[in-house]
Amino acid sequence: MDKLVACQTCGLVQEADDVPKGSVIKCARCHFQIFHRRVDSRVRTLAFSIAALILYYPYIESNHEKWNDFTPGEKKWDHHLRSSHEVTGYHIQTEDGELGHVEDFIIDDETWAIRYLIVNTSNWWAGKKVLVSPQWIERVNWGQRKVFVNLSRETIKQSPEYTEESLLNRDYEIGLHGHYNRKGY
Repeated sequence: MDKLVACQTCGLVQEADDVPKGSVIKCARCHFQIFHRRVDSRVRTLAFSIAALILYYPYIESNHEKWNDFTPGEKKWDHHLRSSHEVTGYHIQTEDGELGHVEDFIIDDETWAIRYLIVNTSNWWAGKKVLVSPQWIERVNWGQRKVFVNLSRETIKQSPEYTEESLLNRDYEIGLHGHYNRKGY
C-alpha cells in the first residue's frame, strides 16, 4: 500500500499501487475516472493565484496633482459622497445647540434611499433614540463631523422614541412627520 487516491465524486479512498502514469484509474464504487496529481500542481496554483491577485488591483495614479485632471466624459469624484460607516458618530447640531450623534440609518429596501437617521440623544439626556429624515438636514460639515438640522432641541426631545422593536409603518411615519410639522415623502 504505497499510494492512496481518493475519488473526487464519492470520496472512496483506494490503493493505486504500481499504476503507471498516464493510465486510467476508475473508482471501485462509482466508476468515475480518478486523476493523478501533477507533481508541480501546487506551485502552478500558487503562481496563478499571485498573478490573478496582481492583475485584480487596478492601476492607481500616485501623482496627486493628476487626481483633479480629468477629460470630458469622465465623472469627477463627488466630495459630498461619504460612506454611511464614516458618518456614523457625527454629532447632530440643532438650531439651539448640539444634541446627540448619528447612530445608524434606516434604508428603504426597495430604492436603497436613506429614509431616516437614527439619532442617539444620550449625549444630551438619558439615552433616547429618535428618527430624523435626511430631508430635514440643513448641511453637513465634514471637517467638524457635524450634521446640522433645522429643528430645535426641544422639538427633537418631544419626538416619538424609536426602538429596535418599533414597527416602522406608514402610521408611525405620518405621526413622526406630523410631530415635526413636515411633509412626508
